[in-house]
Amino acid sequence: MFCTEKYRLRPLHTLLSAAMVLATSCSSAAPAAKAPSFSGTWGYAKKCDSGHFLGITLEQRGKHVTGDWSEGTNSRGGDGKLEGEVREAKLYVRYCSDDGEAGYSDCPVFSGNEDYFILEKGTLVRYQKYGSRYERDVVLYPSKKGQEVPFDTNCMEDEQ
Repeated sequence: MFCTEKYRLRPLHTLLSAAMVLATSCSSAAPAAKAPSFSGTWGYAKKCDSGHFLGITLEQRGKHVTGDWSEGTNSRGGDGKLEGEVREAKLYVRYCSDDGEAGYSDCPVFSGNEDYFILEKGTLVRYQKYGSRYERDVVLYPSKKGQEVPFDTNCMEDEQ
């Protein structure tokens, strides 16, 4: 009888061993990829070609991002708010306008997905949506209080 009980317990022992191995392997598996942090204040500036500036302040909680934007040229500009979501290391954003100048919906109504941003070598790169495709646009640098961001010197005109 002792021998029979030993064989009845063996399947239970095997099942418990397998469960422990699975639990251990699951707990040591790599955690889900953490969304990159887009938080901060970012800026772009160009003096030539009628000028162009873009300033963005982003605050990220998990994959959700909110913030403010301001963009324009030497003659006009606009500002507003943005909201977005990080998907596959890209920040997709929607905009609204505080002043009605930029062609976006008035805040707090956000436009459809417009642009996306990626982090690249310490910078923030904007890709603008044109129809169904995206094109690389401007490179924003981290803004530090009391310091100017580097000027874009890629000018079409002879002025710099």
